[in-house]
Amino acid sequence: MTEAIDVLEAARRLGLTPDAVRARLRRGTLEGYRDNSGNWRIVLNDTTTDTTADKPEPAQLLAALEDHIETLKGLLAAEVERTQAARDEAQEARAEADHAKADQVRMARDVTTMFDELKALADKHAELHVDRARLELEQERLRGERNRAVLDADQAQEEIKRQRDHANAMLSQVEDLNGSLDQLRRERQAEVGRLRAELKQERVRWWHRWLRR
Repeated sequence: MTEAIDVLEAARRLGLTPDAVRARLRRGTLEGYRDNSGNWRIVLNDTTTDTTADKPEPAQLLAALEDHIETLKGLLAAEVERTQAARDEAQEARAEADHAKADQVRMARDVTTMFDELKALADKHAELHVDRARLELEQERLRGERNRAVLDADQAQEEIKRQRDHANAMLSQVEDLNGSLDQLRRERQAEVGRLRAELKQERVRWWHRWLRR
């Protein structure tokens, strides 16, 4: 019985990856068509088997190599996407650290302004000699506010340092991911080169066997 199924179902039945199924559709080794939505539909029947079964051995190796390359492309694209996401997170962390630093600078200016105002107020009360006891209590309260402001500034500096360390750690992770990606790319390129060399050698052997018939 003939039926038309989507790429994922075809990949499951044939024991392939979706990228490998699409590659075979492009090569014409699988029968299929695009539906009204533009999606591939693969035509299978009860006797459908691996379409490379009747090919000569070099052709089988070439088809397997092309399927493997399609799978590696998908893995590489996913790794690049994860690396870009890590870079975006690192940039956001740096931006947050910059905002925190700007807030700390503004806070320091506000504290300085407040100190100036308190000094002017204290001078005014000293000059007028009005209600010395109340003035001393007011000064004590203001000292407490100043200490809290200094404590807040110290905490802000600690937060900035923590965020800077976090940003550096994220950058280090991004660098590690880039190194892993480069290593993976080199390994995949070396594997593709080795398989191509094996394929070329196998073709030569096949031609020798065919010429000796």
